[in-house]
Parts: sequence; structure tokens; C-alpha cells
Amino acid sequence: MVFQCVENQHIAQRVAVLWQAAGAEYFCGMSKIGEIHLTDALRLLDVVTDASGEYILHTVGFITYARQAKSERGRYRVIRNCHKTGLPFGVSSSMMRGLRDSVTNEVRAVHIRLMVMFDGMKVVW
Repeated sequence: MVFQCVENQHIAQRVAVLWQAAGAEYFCGMSKIGEIHLTDALRLLDVVTDASGEYILHTVGFITYARQAKSERGRYRVIRNCHKTGLPFGVSSSMMRGLRDSVTNEVRAVHIRLMVMFDGMKVVW
């Protein structure tokens, strides 16, 4: 299996289950140890619930960018235990994803090209 190269076997098993749920023929596969393609990360993020109807939670690391707020530019943020949701009001872009933090219930808009970490793996594209 492709996921034997992943260091953390818990993450490898989780990704393998999500891979099968979303359709394995659509995935690019991992290129190196601890790396995941952006398209694979987005496809795994699109699977919101599992078979029992509970949210599938992910850890996403990204770089912030805001045109108006200069103090918030270029900071590395990590959202633990988040799942995909709709974008916040006033945000409309096909290159953005809405992530809801399950702890604080806050919705963040994340640009997909600024995602650098997904479930402990480096995002490459």
C-alpha cells in the first residue's frame, strides 16, 4: 500500500480509510515520507462525515494573508480538530475553503495555496 512510507501509522490508517471512502482512483499518492499532494489533501478534506455520521476532524496548518490587515499577514496558524464547512459571509472564491474549529466553533477562510500542513504531513503541489 502507498501509505507504508508514512511515519505515523495512526495517520496512515486514517488516510487509507478516507482514501477508500472517497474513491482511490482519484488520488495522486504520496511522493515522499510525510508529504501529501494538495489535491489529495483537498479531497480528504471534502469528506466531511464518516459512515456513522460524525465529523471527520483534521489538523490544518496554513499561512495567513489579508490584504487589509497588515498585522495578520504571513503568520503560521494551526487549526486542530477542524472540519470543512461553508465560507464566512463575504468570502467567495473557488481557491478558498472554510474550516470550522470544533473547539471554539470559529469559521476560518483558508486559501488552498497557503496550506502547508495537513494531518501532520507537509502539503506539496
